[in-house]
Amino acid sequence: MSLLRLRNIGKYFPIRSGVLMNIRGYVRAVDGIDLEISSEDTYAVVGESGSGKTTLGKVSIRLLEPTFGSIEFMGKDVTKARGRDFLEFRLSTGMVFQDPYRSLHPRKTVIDIISEPLRIRGYDESDIAKRAEEYIKLVGLSREHLYKYPHQLSGGQRQRVAIVRAIIYNPKLVVLDEPTSALDVSTQAQILNLLEDIKKEFRLSYMLITHNLQIVYHMANRVSIMYLGKIMERGNVEEVFEKPLHPYTLTLLSSIPAAEHIFPQIVRRRKINPVGEPPSPSDPPKGCRFHTRCPFAREACKTIEPVLEHIEGNHYVSCHLWREIE
Repeated sequence: MSLLRLRNIGKYFPIRSGVLMNIRGYVRAVDGIDLEISSEDTYAVVGESGSGKTTLGKVSIRLLEPTFGSIEFMGKDVTKARGRDFLEFRLSTGMVFQDPYRSLHPRKTVIDIISEPLRIRGYDESDIAKRAEEYIKLVGLSREHLYKYPHQLSGGQRQRVAIVRAIIYNPKLVVLDEPTSALDVSTQAQILNLLEDIKKEFRLSYMLITHNLQIVYHMANRVSIMYLGKIMERGNVEEVFEKPLHPYTLTLLSSIPAAEHIFPQIVRRRKINPVGEPPSPSDPPKGCRFHTRCPFAREACKTIEPVLEHIEGNHYVSCHLWREIE
Protein backbone atom coordinates (compact mmCIF):
# COMPACT_ATOMS: atom_id res chain seq x y z
CA MET A 1 0.00 0.00 0.00
CA SER A 2 1.29 3.45 -0.92
CA LEU A 3 1.79 5.61 2.18
CA LEU A 4 3.47 8.71 0.71
CA ARG A 5 3.54 9.72 -2.94
CA LEU A 6 5.29 12.79 -4.32
CA ARG A 7 4.43 13.90 -7.83
CA ASN A 8 6.73 16.33 -9.65
CA ILE A 9 7.61 17.95 -6.33
CA GLY A 10 9.87 20.98 -6.34
CA LYS A 11 11.26 23.47 -3.86
CA TYR A 12 12.92 26.71 -4.99
CA PHE A 13 14.45 29.21 -2.57
CA PRO A 14 14.54 32.83 -3.80
CA ILE A 15 17.88 34.66 -3.95
CA ARG A 16 17.40 38.28 -2.94
CA SER A 17 19.78 41.22 -3.15
CA GLY A 18 19.87 45.01 -3.22
CA VAL A 19 18.25 47.60 -1.01
CA LEU A 20 14.76 46.46 -1.98
CA MET A 21 15.73 42.78 -1.68
CA ASN A 22 14.51 41.99 -5.16
CA ILE A 23 14.55 38.39 -6.32
CA ARG A 24 17.43 37.82 -8.73
CA GLY A 25 17.24 34.06 -9.02
CA TYR A 26 16.36 30.81 -7.30
CA VAL A 27 18.18 27.95 -5.64
CA ARG A 28 16.57 24.86 -7.14
CA ALA A 29 17.04 22.59 -4.15
CA VAL A 30 14.45 20.05 -5.32
CA ASP A 31 13.45 20.14 -8.96
CA GLY A 32 10.64 17.89 -10.13
CA ILE A 33 10.89 14.63 -8.17
CA ASP A 34 8.54 11.65 -8.15
CA LEU A 35 8.79 9.30 -5.20
CA GLU A 36 6.61 6.68 -3.54
CA ILE A 37 7.01 5.13 -0.09
CA SER A 38 4.95 2.07 0.83
CA SER A 39 3.85 0.93 4.27
CA GLU A 40 6.73 -0.44 6.38
CA ASP A 41 9.31 0.66 3.79
CA THR A 42 12.72 2.01 4.64
CA TYR A 43 13.26 4.28 1.64
CA ALA A 44 16.73 5.81 1.45
CA VAL A 45 17.54 9.09 -0.28
CA VAL A 46 21.28 9.31 -0.95
CA GLY A 47 23.50 12.08 -2.23
CA GLU A 48 26.42 14.29 -1.33
CA SER A 49 26.03 17.56 0.57
CA GLY A 50 23.97 20.07 -1.41
CA SER A 51 22.07 17.45 -3.42
CA GLY A 52 18.73 18.52 -1.91
CA LYS A 53 17.96 15.37 0.07
CA THR A 54 17.27 17.10 3.40
CA THR A 55 15.04 19.65 1.68
CA LEU A 56 13.16 16.79 0.03
CA GLY A 57 12.59 15.17 3.42
CA LYS A 58 11.26 18.38 4.94
CA VAL A 59 9.00 19.08 1.96
CA SER A 60 7.64 15.53 2.11
CA ILE A 61 6.09 16.20 5.53
CA ARG A 62 5.49 19.91 4.85
CA LEU A 63 8.02 21.31 7.27
CA LEU A 64 8.78 23.28 4.11
CA GLU A 65 6.05 24.14 1.63
CA PRO A 66 6.63 22.87 -1.92
CA THR A 67 7.03 25.38 -4.73
CA PHE A 68 5.17 23.06 -7.08
CA GLY A 69 3.96 19.47 -7.32
CA SER A 70 1.68 17.42 -5.10
CA ILE A 71 1.94 15.37 -1.91
CA GLU A 72 -0.38 12.43 -1.31
CA PHE A 73 -0.55 10.68 2.05
CA MET A 74 -2.55 7.47 2.40
CA GLY A 75 -4.28 8.25 -0.88
CA LYS A 76 -5.30 11.77 0.15
CA ASP A 77 -3.89 14.95 -1.40
CA VAL A 78 -2.40 16.96 1.47
CA THR A 79 -0.44 19.50 -0.61
CA LYS A 80 -2.65 22.38 0.45
CA ALA A 81 -4.32 20.81 3.49
CA ARG A 82 -5.23 23.28 6.22
CA GLY A 83 -6.79 23.17 9.67
CA ARG A 84 -7.74 19.73 10.98
CA ASP A 85 -6.66 17.95 7.79
CA PHE A 86 -3.17 19.45 8.05
CA LEU A 87 -2.94 18.61 11.76
CA GLU A 88 -3.93 14.99 11.10
CA PHE A 89 -1.27 14.72 8.39
CA ARG A 90 1.47 16.21 10.55
CA LEU A 91 0.54 13.98 13.47
CA SER A 92 0.94 10.98 11.15
CA THR A 93 4.53 11.94 10.39
CA GLY A 94 7.66 12.65 12.42
CA MET A 95 11.27 13.64 11.89
CA VAL A 96 14.58 12.91 13.57
CA PHE A 97 17.02 15.69 12.73
CA GLN A 98 20.73 15.46 12.03
CA ASP A 99 21.95 17.47 15.02
CA PRO A 100 20.41 16.13 18.26
CA TYR A 101 21.52 19.20 20.20
CA ARG A 102 20.17 21.94 17.94
CA SER A 103 16.87 20.11 17.42
CA LEU A 104 16.01 20.02 21.16
CA HIS A 105 14.84 23.11 23.06
CA PRO A 106 17.71 24.00 25.43
CA ARG A 107 15.42 25.52 28.09
CA LYS A 108 13.00 22.62 28.34
CA THR A 109 13.40 19.35 30.19
CA VAL A 110 13.18 16.06 28.33
CA ILE A 111 9.64 15.38 29.58
CA ASP A 112 8.46 18.77 28.32
CA ILE A 113 10.10 18.19 24.93
CA ILE A 114 8.58 14.77 24.32
CA SER A 115 5.19 15.65 25.86
CA GLU A 116 4.41 18.55 23.55
CA PRO A 117 3.04 16.38 20.68
CA LEU A 118 0.80 14.55 23.14
CA ARG A 119 -0.63 17.80 24.49
CA ILE A 120 -1.40 18.86 20.92
CA ARG A 121 -3.30 15.60 20.50
CA GLY A 122 -5.31 16.28 23.67
CA TYR A 123 -3.85 13.69 26.08
CA ASP A 124 -4.43 14.43 29.76
CA GLU A 125 -1.43 14.94 32.04
CA SER A 126 -1.61 11.55 33.77
CA ASP A 127 -1.57 9.73 30.44
CA ILE A 128 1.29 11.94 29.21
CA ALA A 129 3.47 11.14 32.23
CA LYS A 130 2.79 7.41 31.91
CA ARG A 131 3.48 7.39 28.17
CA ALA A 132 6.64 9.49 28.53
CA GLU A 133 8.07 7.06 31.09
CA GLU A 134 7.16 4.07 28.92
CA TYR A 135 8.80 5.47 25.78
CA ILE A 136 11.93 6.81 27.47
CA LYS A 137 12.59 3.28 28.77
CA LEU A 138 11.90 1.90 25.29
CA VAL A 139 14.95 3.75 23.92
CA GLY A 140 17.22 2.64 26.74
CA LEU A 141 17.04 5.66 29.05
CA SER A 142 15.76 5.83 32.62
CA ARG A 143 13.00 7.81 34.31
CA GLU A 144 15.62 10.18 35.73
CA HIS A 145 16.48 11.37 32.22
CA LEU A 146 12.99 12.84 31.87
CA TYR A 147 13.89 15.70 34.21
CA LYS A 148 17.23 16.63 32.66
CA TYR A 149 17.98 19.35 30.11
CA PRO A 150 19.56 18.57 26.71
CA HIS A 151 22.98 19.96 27.74
CA GLN A 152 23.09 17.42 30.57
CA LEU A 153 22.88 14.50 28.11
CA SER A 154 25.45 12.88 25.83
CA GLY A 155 25.03 13.01 22.04
CA GLY A 156 23.63 9.49 21.93
CA GLN A 157 21.19 10.22 24.75
CA ARG A 158 20.00 13.39 23.01
CA GLN A 159 19.36 11.45 19.81
CA ARG A 160 17.36 8.87 21.77
CA VAL A 161 15.23 11.71 23.14
CA ALA A 162 14.76 13.02 19.58
CA ILE A 163 13.63 9.56 18.50
CA VAL A 164 11.09 9.41 21.35
CA ARG A 165 9.73 12.82 20.35
CA ALA A 166 9.27 11.58 16.77
CA ILE A 167 7.43 8.35 17.64
CA ILE A 168 5.57 9.03 20.89
CA TYR A 169 2.34 10.03 19.13
CA ASN A 170 2.34 6.90 16.91
CA PRO A 171 3.08 8.33 13.45
CA LYS A 172 3.06 6.18 10.33
CA LEU A 173 6.08 7.78 8.61
CA VAL A 174 9.31 9.08 10.18
CA VAL A 175 11.94 11.03 8.24
CA LEU A 176 15.45 10.22 9.48
CA ASP A 177 17.79 13.02 8.45
CA GLU A 178 21.36 11.72 8.86
CA PRO A 179 20.36 10.28 12.27
CA THR A 180 23.87 9.09 13.19
CA SER A 181 26.25 11.50 11.43
CA ALA A 182 26.79 13.65 14.55
CA LEU A 183 27.54 10.62 16.78
CA ASP A 184 30.66 8.58 17.43
CA VAL A 185 31.00 5.20 15.74
CA SER A 186 30.05 2.99 18.70
CA THR A 187 26.94 5.08 19.39
CA GLN A 188 25.98 5.03 15.70
CA ALA A 189 25.57 1.26 15.77
CA GLN A 190 23.39 1.43 18.90
CA ILE A 191 21.11 4.07 17.39
CA LEU A 192 20.75 2.18 14.10
CA ASN A 193 19.83 -1.03 15.94
CA LEU A 194 17.35 0.92 18.05
CA LEU A 195 15.72 2.41 14.94
CA GLU A 196 15.40 -1.06 13.41
CA ASP A 197 13.76 -2.43 16.56
CA ILE A 198 11.34 0.51 16.77
CA LYS A 199 10.39 0.11 13.12
CA LYS A 200 9.47 -3.54 13.63
CA GLU A 201 7.61 -2.95 16.90
CA PHE A 202 5.50 -0.04 15.65
CA ARG A 203 5.39 -1.08 11.95
CA LEU A 204 6.73 2.29 10.87
CA SER A 205 7.89 3.50 7.47
CA TYR A 206 11.15 5.43 7.27
CA MET A 207 12.51 7.94 4.80
CA LEU A 208 16.23 7.61 5.47
CA ILE A 209 18.30 10.59 4.32
CA THR A 210 22.01 9.88 4.31
CA HIS A 211 25.27 9.87 2.38
CA ASN A 212 26.43 6.67 4.07
CA LEU A 213 25.90 3.79 1.63
CA GLN A 214 26.77 1.18 4.25
CA ILE A 215 23.79 2.29 6.35
CA VAL A 216 21.58 2.24 3.26
CA TYR A 217 22.66 -1.28 2.37
CA HIS A 218 21.92 -2.65 5.83
CA MET A 219 18.72 -0.70 6.64
CA ALA A 220 16.86 0.20 3.45
CA ASN A 221 14.91 -1.82 0.94
CA ARG A 222 14.57 0.95 -1.68
CA VAL A 223 16.84 3.84 -2.62
CA SER A 224 16.93 7.00 -4.72
CA ILE A 225 20.25 8.59 -5.71
CA MET A 226 19.99 12.42 -5.78
CA TYR A 227 22.22 14.98 -7.42
CA LEU A 228 21.54 18.73 -7.69
CA GLY A 229 17.84 18.37 -6.95
CA LYS A 230 17.20 15.50 -9.38
CA ILE A 231 16.96 11.73 -9.00
CA MET A 232 19.68 10.05 -11.04
CA GLU A 233 18.84 6.43 -10.25
CA ARG A 234 16.34 4.57 -8.09
CA GLY A 235 15.19 1.06 -7.34
CA ASN A 236 15.48 -1.75 -4.86
CA VAL A 237 18.72 -1.52 -2.91
CA GLU A 238 19.99 -4.82 -4.31
CA GLU A 239 19.28 -3.74 -7.89
CA VAL A 240 21.01 -0.39 -7.57
CA PHE A 241 24.01 -1.63 -5.59
CA GLU A 242 24.64 -4.79 -7.58
CA LYS A 243 24.04 -3.22 -10.98
CA PRO A 244 24.66 0.55 -10.76
CA LEU A 245 23.95 2.19 -14.11
CA HIS A 246 24.39 5.91 -13.53
CA PRO A 247 27.93 7.37 -13.42
CA TYR A 248 27.02 9.26 -10.26
CA THR A 249 25.96 6.06 -8.49
CA LEU A 250 29.27 4.51 -9.55
CA THR A 251 31.03 7.58 -8.19
CA LEU A 252 29.41 7.16 -4.77
CA LEU A 253 30.26 3.47 -4.67
CA SER A 254 33.82 4.20 -5.79
CA SER A 255 34.25 6.64 -2.92
CA ILE A 256 33.93 3.89 -0.31
CA PRO A 257 37.33 2.51 0.76
CA ALA A 258 37.57 -1.26 0.15
CA ALA A 259 33.96 -1.35 -1.05
CA GLU A 260 34.45 -4.82 -2.53
CA HIS A 261 34.97 -6.13 1.02
CA ILE A 262 32.06 -4.18 2.51
CA PHE A 263 29.69 -5.23 -0.29
CA PRO A 264 31.19 -8.60 -1.35
CA GLN A 265 28.30 -9.55 -3.64
CA ILE A 266 28.39 -6.30 -5.61
CA VAL A 267 29.68 -6.63 -9.15
CA ARG A 268 32.00 -3.61 -9.39
CA ARG A 269 31.66 -2.13 -12.87
CA ARG A 270 34.63 0.25 -12.68
CA LYS A 271 36.07 2.87 -10.38
CA ILE A 272 35.05 6.41 -11.30
CA ASN A 273 36.69 9.59 -10.10
CA PRO A 274 34.55 12.61 -11.05
CA VAL A 275 36.23 15.81 -12.18
CA GLY A 276 35.71 19.24 -10.65
CA GLU A 277 33.21 20.39 -8.05
CA PRO A 278 29.39 20.19 -8.09
CA PRO A 279 27.77 23.16 -9.89
CA SER A 280 25.66 25.64 -7.96
CA PRO A 281 21.98 24.64 -7.55
CA SER A 282 21.13 28.26 -8.36
CA ASP A 283 22.56 27.78 -11.86
CA PRO A 284 22.40 24.06 -12.72
CA PRO A 285 23.90 22.99 -16.05
CA LYS A 286 21.68 22.25 -19.03
CA GLY A 287 21.14 18.67 -20.08
CA CYS A 288 22.21 16.06 -17.56
CA ARG A 289 23.16 17.80 -14.33
CA PHE A 290 26.10 15.46 -13.82
CA HIS A 291 27.65 15.95 -17.26
CA THR A 292 30.15 18.60 -16.07
CA ARG A 293 31.82 15.96 -13.87
CA CYS A 294 31.07 12.79 -15.82
CA PRO A 295 33.96 11.02 -17.61
CA PHE A 296 31.51 9.42 -20.09
CA ALA A 297 29.68 12.64 -21.11
CA ARG A 298 28.76 13.11 -24.77
CA GLU A 299 27.32 16.10 -26.63
CA ALA A 300 23.73 14.95 -26.02
CA CYS A 301 24.41 14.94 -22.26
CA LYS A 302 25.19 18.66 -22.43
CA THR A 303 21.98 19.71 -24.18
CA ILE A 304 19.22 17.12 -23.57
CA GLU A 305 17.99 16.41 -20.06
CA PRO A 306 17.49 12.65 -19.61
CA VAL A 307 14.33 11.25 -18.04
CA LEU A 308 14.05 8.39 -15.59
CA GLU A 309 13.94 5.31 -17.82
CA HIS A 310 12.62 1.98 -16.61
CA ILE A 311 15.27 -0.73 -16.88
CA GLU A 312 13.82 -3.79 -15.14
CA GLY A 313 11.95 -4.58 -11.96
CA ASN A 314 11.87 -1.39 -9.89
CA HIS A 315 15.13 -0.12 -11.40
CA TYR A 316 15.09 3.30 -13.10
CA VAL A 317 17.97 5.44 -14.33
CA SER A 318 18.24 8.97 -15.76
CA CYS A 319 21.19 8.69 -18.13
CA HIS A 320 21.71 8.73 -21.91
CA LEU A 321 24.68 6.36 -21.64
CA TRP A 322 23.56 3.68 -19.20
CA ARG A 323 23.97 0.95 -21.84
CA GLU A 324 27.66 1.80 -22.20
CA ILE A 325 28.11 1.58 -18.44
CA GLU A 326 26.19 -1.67 -18.24
